[in-house]
Amino acid sequence: MDQHSDMELFITIIDAGGISAAARQLGITHSAISKRISRLEHRLKCQLLVRTTRGITATEAGLRYYGETKTIVEQIRLIESDMMNESKIPHGTLKVSASNAFGRLRIVPATIEFMKKNPAVNVDLTLTDKIVDLEKDRFDVAIRSGTLGDSSLIARKLTANERIICASPEYLSKAGLPQNVDDLKKHHCLNLNFPSSFDT
Repeated sequence: MDQHSDMELFITIIDAGGISAAARQLGITHSAISKRISRLEHRLKCQLLVRTTRGITATEAGLRYYGETKTIVEQIRLIESDMMNESKIPHGTLKVSASNAFGRLRIVPATIEFMKKNPAVNVDLTLTDKIVDLEKDRFDVAIRSGTLGDSSLIARKLTANERIICASPEYLSKAGLPQNVDDLKKHHCLNLNFPSSFDT
């Protein structure tokens, strides 16, 4: 048994009014408690309890040990309770990367709603059309359009992102209307200036 549990055991004995009552409360034998108290007294090199035919009485050292350890145990319980409650509530910083257009249109409004529902979460949102390295740039989430190559990353489809080819009436009147994808090779197209699955 560790020192923390020995403290709790001693506190239970005093609060319960005796070893027998503590044994019933903890569901262990009287002899098991007695042995642990003897080991505790041996380790502390002082007597904590005086045993008589009428029961037990705490010594001066025992009363001091009880008072100080009870405060410590209560603090430990409070810390553990706070941590367990905190673990149930999302908190911390969530670092997110998204493309400029989609980010402004969809991610920013969604982020605002998310932060309203999760006030303990700080969202660090970066809007860029460059493909980020999640591990190197320390992003938790990257929202991108296209297919994910061979990777250990986990991908989830959020929505469909349809693309259309646009041209001004003035351009089409001069260059003609393309009838299929191959016709685009004969036209002046504006492409993204960095590698993207939409350029293929």
